[in-house]
Amino acid sequence: MWNALQNAEQRAQLDARSATVATADAVRRAIRQPRVLELVPDARQFEVVSRQCVIPDEIARSVVVPEWPDRDLPGELADRIAARDTGDETFVDVLTSPLLGTRERTWVVLQRGWAAHRADDAETRTAVLDEFATEPEETYRRVVAGVLLLNAEAGRTPPEWAADRAIELDAEIAVGVIDRLRELGFERLGDDIASRTAALETKRRVLEAATARLTLLLTAQRPVVMPAGGELLLWFPEGEDSGRGAVVDPLWLIRAVRDAGHLDPVPWSGELVLSDEVRSGSEPIVAELCSLAVPAPPDAGWSGPLGIGTLLGALTLCFVVGSFVMFRGMRAETAAIRARSEFLQSVTHELKTPLASIRLLAERLETGRVDSERQTEYFGMLADEATRLSVLIENVLDLGRIERGERSYDRRAQDIEDIVHEAVDVFRPLAQRDGMVVEIEGDLAGVSGEVDRGAIVQALLNVLENARKYAKDGARVVVRVSTIDDMLAMDVRDFGPGIPAEERDAVFDRFKRGAAHQHGSVPGVGLGLHLARSIVRAHGGDLSCVQPDGDGVEFRFRVPLVGEVS
Repeated sequence: MWNALQNAEQRAQLDARSATVATADAVRRAIRQPRVLELVPDARQFEVVSRQCVIPDEIARSVVVPEWPDRDLPGELADRIAARDTGDETFVDVLTSPLLGTRERTWVVLQRGWAAHRADDAETRTAVLDEFATEPEETYRRVVAGVLLLNAEAGRTPPEWAADRAIELDAEIAVGVIDRLRELGFERLGDDIASRTAALETKRRVLEAATARLTLLLTAQRPVVMPAGGELLLWFPEGEDSGRGAVVDPLWLIRAVRDAGHLDPVPWSGELVLSDEVRSGSEPIVAELCSLAVPAPPDAGWSGPLGIGTLLGALTLCFVVGSFVMFRGMRAETAAIRARSEFLQSVTHELKTPLASIRLLAERLETGRVDSERQTEYFGMLADEATRLSVLIENVLDLGRIERGERSYDRRAQDIEDIVHEAVDVFRPLAQRDGMVVEIEGDLAGVSGEVDRGAIVQALLNVLENARKYAKDGARVVVRVSTIDDMLAMDVRDFGPGIPAEERDAVFDRFKRGAAHQHGSVPGVGLGLHLARSIVRAHGGDLSCVQPDGDGVEFRFRVPLVGEVS
């Protein structure tokens, strides 16, 4: 196995080197085809005609357009403008001065517009801007910048001539003008000027690179690829003393050739790197600039005995871990099946008891074996068993709705005292049958709250039923009601054996019962307290179990009287 892996590694390395060499040859051929210029942006191309590089019009204008400093304005007139005197007489005197030429007069008119803008003189500012709607006879960079910004400050779209000539601005002035245009809401114009300025700067660098190598290019009879200041210069002669070329980033060009669909296909292999990153075994694509590195061979450690042993050990570990996870899953599934079986048994048993009682009582009443004096008692017993059955069924259905997230609560303004009495009235017959007395302490007359009436009644009934099952010997259940700030407080206390401290929170778990009753000494399925707490918490409150002073146990309801159902 080890020898086979070694041979496969060597073959893969040879195949990778051969593929990289083929890729290098294909790229070298592709970048020497004139069609490669179709991939290059116009701003990076140049043309030579009659032994001269062609200069675009915008480059020529940006070179020859002068900048006129403020100090060229005659001293007395410059002082009056510098004083920022906004009066019309100042500018009229300056404009009519015989000392001004055409260029100076343009500057003074623009200054008058800015003075009017500072003085909130919209009429004068508009008149000045109308004068600059067409390009003046003599224009220089500062006038271009001033016209652009003054129009933008006035909320007017700058004239086309100023936007066209914005690319002639110095770099520092151009950045300030572009930023201010964007701040004033002319983002598109600012972005357009920034884009054209960047393109012009690129054209200028391309022109400088081509001009510096023009003599060498004109002597070439075939396509030339050479370094040019960290970039790549392409030259394709088209006749005597003429041709076309481009100056591009080498990595960009090679990636463009790789991705182009209309050039000769390039079978790509290897890693593209610059010359200062070339590793041993590289095949050059373009001399002194970039290369294709042969892909590194795979780590030999994995093909040796140590690698194979490590791999086998990892597989063994995966098998052990997988077996353990599968065993845990099977055990969890078994536990779930057992829990479901126990739940079904408990529910079935709980349903059978009230159903058997109802059936027996109904048969006796039907056959007339009950005298008239005891009929009322039998009817009461039927109602009690039906109530018990209804509470059990509602609890089981509620568990399913809560687990599926389908349990909703209809909170409305309700009389709290009525809710408490409704729950106690439903529960009292069951308690009396077992010899228990239910007492209500406290006064909630006039207290109302936004609660789901049926849900709160159900929660209170579940806690009372828990007291009836486990605290019969106490013979008494006390429901103490009050309000604390904006909270409804209901405390249900029994006087039975109580609940150990370590079990007081666990009794609220689903299907969980106290340790003393886990083996069915008291009928039940362990849902009542779980559902009661779920209902109270859905109302934004809580239900807890505490030890009161003396015997028994106390369940404390705390429910907000106003709030949103969670």
